[in-house]
Amino acid sequence: MRPWVFIAAIIALVFGSVVAAAPASAAPTGASCGFATGGGAYPSTTCWIDWSGYDPVLARSATGQDMTMPMGAYTVSFNVTDRPIPGWRQRTVRPSGSVGLFDSPGYYAGLPGLPVLYTDIGTGSFSANTLTIGNVQVTLNGAPVSGYSLVSASPETQDPYVGALGETSNWTSDQPIQVIDHGGTFSTGSGCQIPTPGDGTTSVYCAGASAGTTSAYGLIVSAPAATSLSASMYLGTRGEREGAAFGLMVSRVNLSKQVQGRIDSADSFDLTTAITGQTLGTASTGTADSATTGSQIIVPNGPVALSEAPTPGSTTVLDYYNQAWQCANATSASTTALPSGSGLSQSFTPKLGDDVSCTLTNSALPTGISVVKTADKASVTAGESVTYSFAVTNTGQVPLDGVAINEGAFAGSGTLSAVTCAATVLAPSASTTCTASYQATQADVDTGEFLNTASAQGTVTGTTAVVTSTPSTATVKAPGQAGLSFTKTANVDSAAAGDQVVYTVKAVNSGTLTLHDVAISEDSFTGAGTLGSLACAEPQPAQLAPGQELSCTVSYRVQAGDKGDLINTASANGLDPSGASIGAKDDAVVAIKQLVKPTVTPTATPTPTAAVTPTAAPSPTVAPTPSADPAPQQDELAYTGASGLLWFTAFGVLLIIAGVVTLRVRRSTK
Repeated sequence: MRPWVFIAAIIALVFGSVVAAAPASAAPTGASCGFATGGGAYPSTTCWIDWSGYDPVLARSATGQDMTMPMGAYTVSFNVTDRPIPGWRQRTVRPSGSVGLFDSPGYYAGLPGLPVLYTDIGTGSFSANTLTIGNVQVTLNGAPVSGYSLVSASPETQDPYVGALGETSNWTSDQPIQVIDHGGTFSTGSGCQIPTPGDGTTSVYCAGASAGTTSAYGLIVSAPAATSLSASMYLGTRGEREGAAFGLMVSRVNLSKQVQGRIDSADSFDLTTAITGQTLGTASTGTADSATTGSQIIVPNGPVALSEAPTPGSTTVLDYYNQAWQCANATSASTTALPSGSGLSQSFTPKLGDDVSCTLTNSALPTGISVVKTADKASVTAGESVTYSFAVTNTGQVPLDGVAINEGAFAGSGTLSAVTCAATVLAPSASTTCTASYQATQADVDTGEFLNTASAQGTVTGTTAVVTSTPSTATVKAPGQAGLSFTKTANVDSAAAGDQVVYTVKAVNSGTLTLHDVAISEDSFTGAGTLGSLACAEPQPAQLAPGQELSCTVSYRVQAGDKGDLINTASANGLDPSGASIGAKDDAVVAIKQLVKPTVTPTATPTPTAAVTPTAAPSPTVAPTPSADPAPQQDELAYTGASGLLWFTAFGVLLIIAGVVTLRVRRSTK
């Protein structure tokens, strides 16, 4: 200590000091504290008091000035006093912004408000003040807590001692004081000596260093668990000024959430940071992919708990997510063990000055379901049944309930039965079999096959999240053959002129496929007359299912000019389901009966014979009546179509009759 400083101290002991009378008790003055935006070793964990509410008169009073301020979830109360040092002139102290290195770019920059208590210019040499924050108490929800540290900074530059010129700062506390930070070191003179005398004791002394001594500006000291901390400022000349900043060192923690995929789109996660059972910060993701509690101030007096929980009212199931913790400490020199690994919660015990940020990432467990659809028959006929099987497997890592089959595209023309499943709740990797049946129809055979596509679905147990498989298809063949038979018949085998012949034609679907546009047509007819119109039992063209027929009739009256056989040819034609043509033809033959005319069998001309010797006169005989013709023989012969032969025959008959008459005349004249 400089000699003049020692002399001044003796004077102070002899003459004492004068303290202003205390004004009437007043309510505590509201205050606040804030953190630097960067620079220094502890910018984010030292909350520097904003002295905007400082009252120099109250601070000089006997009781000092009581102040209170919030600090995150905590409440801080303290008393500030400005006391003279015996034998030294007391200067007025006022709130101030940045001074010197402190609160400048690169060193605790960006402090809010007025963080410095700064002395005015003196009225003479040898002035000094002692600023004290005492009766410090920190509470959380009304309960006192410990674990903080009182800090103070020397914002000004300490001038080295040259004659009367020189500045000194001296910190004292009820707890040991440590130098925790300072600006860059140099050895050109001024600033606080590094290392600083008294570091680690209850009194740390900083006098302006002389050239050649390692020193630094912006010295910051800390008194952990202290309830008071004083800064005494000694100024040798009136033009010198000095100041002090005060604050509390704490810890900070920030818990953030990242959501990588959701089981249910409405899943929501709540975050909580707490210490000794007291909640400090909360946050909820809602349906967003991230959330944060924000950086919470913590007075480190015990383990800090970090946890997540499903948002009340949501269907969030945390067991369906993987949790991954990753933490970092902005205070690089810290040795605090940080959380890592998995789990719904973590805890750690921070040290003073720690600024920990943790991110909890939730990754949704995989969900999945598969189905394989098969049929018990490869092919069927109309009316035959087929049974479908659906092999369903939970391919995910979460349980499913309400497992069911969704029938998708079904090419069958009939109705598939209801699907039944052996089990509807599946644990991960578990399987079940579902079945359904179907009876093939004629339309299925006409198509040739029918496909059945289905998917499986299930709901993640305890949520509304639905998991659906990719479709699976089973194909069943329904082969068929097109066939068409056709017949034409007549109601008689033969007929004569004037007779009516009725023809019947039938087209029958002789295959296993439905035929369309089946029509019967008359192709050719040998009759001399005109064939009647077809009269069908059903309108044509007709559709014929297998075994069905189309029957029609047509009539014809035999004409005199019809000769030989009546040949009637007809055909039936249609289309199979693919549009291919199919046809058949047939004919009916009816013989024509000819009309038979009366005929006489011709005889040879009699040969003349010699005269016969008369004998006894023959008995008289009755001569035939000349007018009576002999009865001709009525043999019916088939009409041959030779009309000239009839005339020839008739002429021959007349010659015979003439011969017989002549013979009888000759005999009667003898």
